[in-house]
Amino acid sequence: MSCDGVCITIDMDWAHDDVLRYTLQDLIRRNLTATWFVTHDTPLIREIRDAGHELGLHPNFNHLLETGDGNGNGCAVDILLHLLAIAPQAKCVRSHSLFQCSRLAILFADHGLSHDANTYLPFEQVGLVSPWRGPAGLVHVPHGWEDDIFILGGRPAPRDALALDGVFVLDFHPIHFFLNSRNDDDYNACRGHWDDVGFLAGYARKRGTGGVADQLRELFDDQIEQGVECVRLVDLRPQKVRQ
Repeated sequence: MSCDGVCITIDMDWAHDDVLRYTLQDLIRRNLTATWFVTHDTPLIREIRDAGHELGLHPNFNHLLETGDGNGNGCAVDILLHLLAIAPQAKCVRSHSLFQCSRLAILFADHGLSHDANTYLPFEQVGLVSPWRGPAGLVHVPHGWEDDIFILGGRPAPRDALALDGVFVLDFHPIHFFLNSRNDDDYNACRGHWDDVGFLAGYARKRGTGGVADQLRELFDDQIEQGVECVRLVDLRPQKVRQ
């Protein structure tokens, strides 16, 4: 028995175009598609879309926790509108650092977004969790694995998730895929060099050392071997409760 599908989601996180293309080409070679959460404008967006992938928004509201004049001048709206101008067809949103609240949910819904991906529910504790519809009308889609949790000492990509009923949603970042990060030290060693791809390549772990890219490639190969299809996040819907 295999799961109903794998929903691959990717947070771009302002990565260099060569880093983004490295991830995109790996997925293209495997004929896999993903939802890319956009942080900035880049020509790669056209390549991602032309390859049959879905675009979502990845706004950064973190500074609103630390700054602002307290007068409610709609900074969150400006941040969201900036990304909508880059990817106007987007229907999905995941905030940087999974920043969420009820007011943001209403803002997302008011601007035509339908799916919120701001919930991490670790697979090893709760299994596969179905999407649900929230009070603002958004479909909330939880993901069960993140690469940044893995490099902080979390569980490797759970290939056993492919044997369960439901859709397995996972989240990763192109920089960790490019670096094949195995721990936080791999990432921190490259701080300040994100636009120097040669420097990044020099710090990337070799294949087979157990990093993020190794974890994901093994999962993707299992997915292909078992015939489990990729599912678009925007197509996921709440499941009816069985009586």
